[in-house]
Amino acid sequence: MADETEELEEQEAPKKSGMSMKAIIGIIAGVIVLQVAVVVFVLPSFMEPDQLTEQTEGEEEEENAEEEESEEPGYIHQLDKEYTINAYRSKGFALFEVAVELESMDDAAALGEMNIMPLVNSRITKIVGSKTADELQDPMMRDSIAAELIEDLNQYTGEIKIRNLFFPKFVVQQ
Repeated sequence: MADETEELEEQEAPKKSGMSMKAIIGIIAGVIVLQVAVVVFVLPSFMEPDQLTEQTEGEEEEENAEEEESEEPGYIHQLDKEYTINAYRSKGFALFEVAVELESMDDAAALGEMNIMPLVNSRITKIVGSKTADELQDPMMRDSIAAELIEDLNQYTGEIKIRNLFFPKFVVQQ
């Protein structure tokens, strides 16, 4: 009979093996808190400061001067030519008629006096003509095309730097 009661007690009492569930959860929570503390307090002291935010006084003055310069309206040079581009699209071709105006801080007449207008016309035709119809119809792509044209044309304009480029006329015939 004593053997039977011992067997019943052994069956009723679950065997404890290792740590309780509360202890495991406590350890995991402690490790997570420790990791967060390391990331927040220790890691930033080892990181290098961002070089873009640290500027010397000279750089700040130069940047302020550029901002003031960009706020002033420049001189607009209207190109006499309208560009007709036959651009490829997946369903054939589309015809684009584009007018271009250039803005610079220098007198617009100075740009015309440089005798580079045939080169400017050629560069505009080449760059705009290399785009597909889908690229030309996308307004975001037009901004990147204008930036590409500004960068390209500034290589040929010498001291007169083109600051902006406008498309006052942009007609699509499909």
